Amino acid sequence: MFTTECSHFERGGLPILDGEVNRYSFAGKGLCDMSSLVYVNGINTSAHVHRFTCNALSYLTSRPVQGVFNQSSGTARDLIQCLGDMQGRRLSGLVEFQEAMEDLIRNPTGPTRHLLDQLLDNQATAALRKLIESRLRYELSVDVLAHSQGCYIVRNALLAYGLEHGHRTLQKIRVWALAPPVAWDEWPPGSRVTPRRFVFDVIQVVPFLLKRFGGGDIGTLAVAVRFYPVGLIALADPIDFLYDSLNGKWGPSWRNPLANHGVRSYLDEYGKELVHDLGCRGAAVAAIPGSCWDTK
Repeated sequence: MFTTECSHFERGGLPILDGEVNRYSFAGKGLCDMSSLVYVNGINTSAHVHRFTCNALSYLTSRPVQGVFNQSSGTARDLIQCLGDMQGRRLSGLVEFQEAMEDLIRNPTGPTRHLLDQLLDNQATAALRKLIESRLRYELSVDVLAHSQGCYIVRNALLAYGLEHGHRTLQKIRVWALAPPVAWDEWPPGSRVTPRRFVFDVIQVVPFLLKRFGGGDIGTLAVAVRFYPVGLIALADPIDFLYDSLNGKWGPSWRNPLANHGVRSYLDEYGKELVHDLGCRGAAVAAIPGSCWDTK
């Protein structure tokens, strides 16, 4: 009889390089669809945690998973990289996007190309953009799940691909964004994104505050967010705060909002919905022994 032992979640390639892509297929489990789910991990994630999560997703969704490794360089450097990844938001509007496309055609070495080169300097973003192009070339489905900073990587890969192939091509790509630090209006036009957030997850509040207050003092803002009041979260995005509150998506712990940010918390809450959206008969998150998660 097949059992879910922790060792089953440790199989497959252990990524070494930033932007490395590996395929994971949960051992001993039949797959309902050979179309891979693409996963991009978030901030401060080790190679072991990345591999474990990819195997867990394969187990939950009954699909193979292609993991794009967003290598961590430590919390401080990861946060600095996030600030660089934010630059793509300036092209989120349809008008700005179309103007950038025209600039790219008229002037292949102009400011738009310079911005794209900056975004694609992130190896994970470049790898995902290449993976998207490859799958669409062979008319394969592109379903992407991203967590935390991984949402910036997905947004920027979509931006790069859309500018080169047109924003309508982005409608062929489905994205599930868990704990997205990307505001709803900062995705490229044409994107099909399903964001899932907790009210008490302060990490994703930062970009909303940066947008609302025009940047401000990053250090002061970080301190304010760390000792969050509920009012600060509500101020960041009142519409989503009200929506999430009415729908009960508060997060596992209002006392420790930083702990709510982990991918396990989001899979616990939204795992069934993800499986339903993918059209597969998956397993319950609870079927993964808690001791397996606890060692990660």
